This record gives sequence, structure tokens and C-alpha cells, in this order.
Amino acid sequence: MGFLEKPFSLAELKPAIEEALEQAKQQTEALAELSEPDIPSLTRREKEVYKLAIKGYSIKKIAEELDISTSTVEFHRSNILLKAGVTSIAELIARALESR
Repeated sequence: MGFLEKPFSLAELKPAIEEALEQAKQQTEALAELSEPDIPSLTRREKEVYKLAIKGYSIKKIAEELDISTSTVEFHRSNILLKAGVTSIAELIARALESR
């Protein structure tokens, strides 16, 4: 997405918003394709954590969604990263996008 320099007109604002929405839609569709991890050794719970993590959920939000403790989420995230051979969720997402 580009940037608008002040001052800008309403005529410039509408296309900028439309472009941002289109990019967000494309990113959402790309993330939806990643909802099934390409890591066969993940447990059912690790897959649930994975799906929420790639959507950008925080550890606290994942814990609330799955009704588990934050330390349990951290444990599952560590296992996911270890099994995937990456060091961060961002790297996990990047690798998954590259392989698609």
C-alpha cells in the first residue's frame, strides 16, 4: 500500500482505501490457505494453536480461545516451531507461503 501525503483530497483517499482493502483481502486469502499446516507430526492441539497463531492471535488470545493457560500455548508454539524447524511464527508463515 502506498502512502498519502498531507494535505490530500477525498478523491485521493477513496482509491487508497480500496487498495488497502484489496491487499488485506489477498493477505487473508493467503493465510486461509495456510490453515492446514504442512507439518504432519503436529498433534490436534498443536494444529489448533497453529491456525490461530498464523492469524496473528497473541498467546493470551489463543489461550482464551482454546480455554487453556498461556504457558500451555507457549509449550505448543515451541513444539510447532521445533517440528517445523523454524525460530518464530513469522518465519513459519513465510516458509509456508513460499511452499505454496
